[in-house]
Amino acid sequence: KMHFRGGLSDGGGPRTMGLAFLESREHTPDPDLIDKVWAWERRDPNGNAIEEIIVPDPENYLHSFAADGTFVTKMNCRNALGEYASSSPAETVNSIFMVAGPTTMIFCGEDSLDVQMSQMFGPAQNYQFEEDGTVLKFIWVAAGPVDYYRLRDDIEPLTTQ
Repeated sequence: KMHFRGGLSDGGGPRTMGLAFLESREHTPDPDLIDKVWAWERRDPNGNAIEEIIVPDPENYLHSFAADGTFVTKMNCRNALGEYASSSPAETVNSIFMVAGPTTMIFCGEDSLDVQMSQMFGPAQNYQFEEDGTVLKFIWVAAGPVDYYRLRDDIEPLTTQ
């Protein structure tokens, strides 16, 4: 199993502070979130001065959560591992905190949305499901943008192996 809490350091920078905050949170796996593949479809600016993003190839931007508090992300030609803590499932909005860990560093091209996808790891702090659980909505902190992911039953969950 991948577990790097305390194993990687950025010299006291944002990742180290994020891991310290993550370790202070209780993690309750959400059965509607874990062991599934979520494909990024779009980013709604939610009234902010940023452009809307419509992902032309969602199958290249995937996210999978495991019950143990780890996640795997495919961001076009790059992959990332990370850790997360989620709250007890609620009827409306659930809290989540994600910290990215090892990430492949390669240039995916000018048209890639890998950098934009990676921007959500810290700011996305709430999530909820829509459309009978087939759409996962990540809500950024401070009324920031909203990212929409669709359940992909046709793709095997991403793993660290």
